[in-house]
Amino acid sequence: MIDLSNYKIVSNEVYYLKKKPINIDKDDVHKLISLAKKNDSKKIRLCFHDSIDSTVHEMLIVHSKSTYVKPHKHLNKEETLMVLEGSLDYVVFNNMGEVREIISMGNYESGKSFHQIIPKQTYHMIIIKSEWLVFKEVTQGPFNKESTFFAPWAPDEKNTKKISAYIKKIKK
Repeated sequence: MIDLSNYKIVSNEVYYLKKKPINIDKDDVHKLISLAKKNDSKKIRLCFHDSIDSTVHEMLIVHSKSTYVKPHKHLNKEETLMVLEGSLDYVVFNNMGEVREIISMGNYESGKSFHQIIPKQTYHMIIIKSEWLVFKEVTQGPFNKESTFFAPWAPDEKNTKKISAYIKKIKK
Protein backbone atom coordinates (compact mmCIF):
# COMPACT_ATOMS: atom_id res chain seq x y z
CA MET A 1 0.00 0.00 0.00
CA ILE A 2 1.23 3.50 -0.76
CA ASP A 3 2.76 4.98 2.34
CA LEU A 4 2.51 8.73 1.84
CA SER A 5 5.42 9.23 4.24
CA ASN A 6 7.61 7.86 1.40
CA TYR A 7 6.66 10.86 -0.74
CA LYS A 8 7.34 14.55 -0.75
CA ILE A 9 3.96 16.19 -1.38
CA VAL A 10 4.52 19.18 -3.67
CA SER A 11 0.79 19.87 -4.09
CA ASN A 12 -2.44 17.89 -3.88
CA GLU A 13 -1.72 16.88 -7.50
CA VAL A 14 2.04 16.11 -7.38
CA TYR A 15 3.91 13.66 -5.19
CA TYR A 16 7.67 12.88 -5.42
CA LEU A 17 9.31 9.69 -4.25
CA LYS A 18 11.56 10.22 -1.19
CA LYS A 19 13.23 6.80 -1.03
CA LYS A 20 13.69 3.71 -3.15
CA PRO A 21 12.86 0.93 -3.82
CA ILE A 22 9.11 1.27 -4.01
CA ASN A 23 6.53 -1.32 -4.98
CA ILE A 24 3.19 -0.37 -6.50
CA ASP A 25 0.20 -2.69 -6.64
CA LYS A 26 -3.46 -2.47 -7.60
CA ASP A 27 -4.44 -1.22 -4.13
CA ASP A 28 -1.99 1.65 -4.58
CA VAL A 29 -3.62 2.58 -7.88
CA HIS A 30 -7.02 2.66 -6.17
CA LYS A 31 -5.54 4.83 -3.40
CA LEU A 32 -4.30 7.26 -6.05
CA ILE A 33 -7.74 7.37 -7.65
CA SER A 34 -9.23 8.09 -4.20
CA LEU A 35 -6.76 10.94 -3.72
CA ALA A 36 -7.52 12.31 -7.21
CA LYS A 37 -11.25 12.29 -6.44
CA LYS A 38 -10.57 14.78 -3.63
CA ASN A 39 -8.81 17.23 -5.96
CA ASP A 40 -10.76 19.89 -7.82
CA SER A 41 -8.80 18.96 -10.94
CA LYS A 42 -9.54 15.23 -10.47
CA LYS A 43 -5.87 14.54 -11.28
CA ILE A 44 -2.82 13.27 -9.45
CA ARG A 45 0.75 12.44 -10.45
CA LEU A 46 3.10 10.15 -8.54
CA CYS A 47 6.69 10.88 -9.60
CA PHE A 48 9.25 8.12 -9.25
CA HIS A 49 12.09 10.52 -10.05
CA ASP A 50 13.61 12.80 -7.41
CA SER A 51 12.91 16.28 -8.80
CA ILE A 52 12.13 18.33 -11.91
CA ASP A 53 15.89 18.32 -12.53
CA SER A 54 16.13 14.51 -12.85
CA THR A 55 17.35 13.27 -16.24
CA VAL A 56 14.54 10.71 -16.51
CA HIS A 57 10.97 11.49 -15.49
CA GLU A 58 8.87 8.43 -14.70
CA MET A 59 5.34 9.02 -13.41
CA LEU A 60 2.12 7.24 -12.58
CA ILE A 61 -0.67 9.62 -13.59
CA VAL A 62 -4.40 9.53 -12.80
CA HIS A 63 -6.95 11.60 -14.73
CA SER A 64 -10.72 11.59 -14.56
CA LYS A 65 -12.88 11.43 -17.67
CA SER A 66 -13.46 15.19 -17.37
CA THR A 67 -9.75 15.97 -17.76
CA TYR A 68 -8.92 17.94 -20.89
CA VAL A 69 -5.38 17.46 -22.15
CA LYS A 70 -4.83 20.32 -24.57
CA PRO A 71 -3.02 19.29 -27.76
CA HIS A 72 0.69 19.94 -27.37
CA LYS A 73 4.10 18.89 -28.56
CA HIS A 74 7.47 18.56 -26.91
CA LEU A 75 10.15 20.43 -28.78
CA ASN A 76 13.18 18.29 -27.98
CA LYS A 77 12.09 15.04 -26.32
CA GLU A 78 9.87 12.06 -26.88
CA GLU A 79 7.67 10.46 -24.26
CA THR A 80 6.08 7.11 -23.71
CA LEU A 81 2.61 6.41 -22.42
CA MET A 82 1.46 3.04 -21.06
CA VAL A 83 -2.17 2.47 -20.04
CA LEU A 84 -2.58 0.59 -16.77
CA GLU A 85 -6.30 1.11 -16.20
CA GLY A 86 -9.04 2.70 -18.27
CA SER A 87 -9.30 3.68 -21.92
CA LEU A 88 -8.54 6.64 -24.14
CA ASP A 89 -8.21 7.86 -27.67
CA TYR A 90 -4.68 8.99 -28.46
CA VAL A 91 -4.95 11.72 -31.12
CA VAL A 92 -2.11 12.87 -33.40
CA PHE A 93 -2.36 16.16 -35.30
CA ASN A 94 -0.44 17.85 -38.06
CA ASN A 95 0.94 21.34 -37.40
CA MET A 96 -2.26 22.94 -38.72
CA GLY A 97 -4.46 21.08 -36.22
CA GLU A 98 -5.90 18.49 -38.60
CA VAL A 99 -6.28 15.02 -37.13
CA ARG A 100 -3.71 12.63 -38.63
CA GLU A 101 -4.60 9.58 -36.57
CA ILE A 102 -6.71 8.39 -33.65
CA ILE A 103 -5.56 5.28 -31.78
CA SER A 104 -7.95 3.62 -29.35
CA MET A 105 -5.99 2.51 -26.28
CA GLY A 106 -6.71 0.48 -23.16
CA ASN A 107 -4.91 -1.70 -20.67
CA TYR A 108 -3.17 -4.92 -21.73
CA GLU A 109 -6.24 -7.09 -21.12
CA SER A 110 -8.40 -4.90 -23.36
CA GLY A 111 -6.69 -6.18 -26.50
CA LYS A 112 -6.19 -2.58 -27.61
CA SER A 113 -2.91 -0.78 -27.98
CA PHE A 114 -1.61 -0.14 -24.47
CA HIS A 115 1.77 1.50 -25.15
CA GLN A 116 2.57 4.54 -27.25
CA ILE A 117 5.88 6.22 -28.07
CA ILE A 118 5.26 9.88 -28.87
CA PRO A 119 8.00 11.39 -31.07
CA LYS A 120 9.29 14.86 -30.35
CA GLN A 121 7.72 17.68 -32.38
CA THR A 122 4.41 15.75 -32.62
CA TYR A 123 1.17 17.47 -31.65
CA HIS A 124 -0.88 15.03 -29.60
CA MET A 125 -3.60 14.78 -26.99
CA ILE A 126 -5.56 12.13 -25.16
CA ILE A 127 -9.33 11.93 -24.88
CA ILE A 128 -10.28 9.91 -21.81
CA LYS A 129 -13.14 7.48 -22.40
CA SER A 130 -13.32 5.69 -19.03
CA GLU A 131 -14.38 7.16 -15.70
CA TRP A 132 -10.71 7.05 -14.59
CA LEU A 133 -7.49 6.68 -16.54
CA VAL A 134 -4.28 5.48 -14.92
CA PHE A 135 -1.16 5.55 -17.05
CA LYS A 136 2.59 5.53 -16.77
CA GLU A 137 4.51 8.25 -18.56
CA VAL A 138 8.25 8.35 -19.08
CA THR A 139 10.16 11.20 -20.65
CA GLN A 140 13.54 12.86 -20.60
CA GLY A 141 14.25 15.48 -17.94
CA PRO A 142 14.87 17.98 -16.68
CA PHE A 143 11.38 19.48 -16.81
CA ASN A 144 11.34 22.77 -18.68
CA LYS A 145 7.94 24.39 -19.16
CA GLU A 146 9.16 26.22 -22.27
CA SER A 147 9.92 22.96 -24.09
CA THR A 148 6.21 22.06 -24.23
CA PHE A 149 4.36 23.98 -26.92
CA PHE A 150 0.55 24.08 -26.68
CA ALA A 151 -1.44 24.15 -29.90
CA PRO A 152 -2.64 27.68 -30.71
CA TRP A 153 -5.62 26.23 -32.63
CA ALA A 154 -7.03 24.29 -29.67
CA PRO A 155 -9.35 25.72 -27.00
CA ASP A 156 -8.00 26.95 -23.69
CA GLU A 157 -8.36 24.65 -20.66
CA LYS A 158 -10.87 27.01 -19.00
CA ASN A 159 -13.32 27.22 -21.89
CA THR A 160 -15.49 24.15 -21.22
CA LYS A 161 -18.07 24.92 -23.94
CA LYS A 162 -15.41 25.16 -26.65
CA ILE A 163 -13.63 22.07 -25.30
CA SER A 164 -16.80 19.99 -25.54
CA ALA A 165 -17.45 21.11 -29.13
CA TYR A 166 -13.80 20.59 -30.04
CA ILE A 167 -13.74 17.00 -28.75
CA LYS A 168 -17.02 16.21 -30.53
CA LYS A 169 -15.48 17.54 -33.75
CA ILE A 170 -12.38 15.34 -33.31
CA LYS A 171 -14.49 12.22 -32.71
CA LYS A 172 -16.30 12.73 -36.06
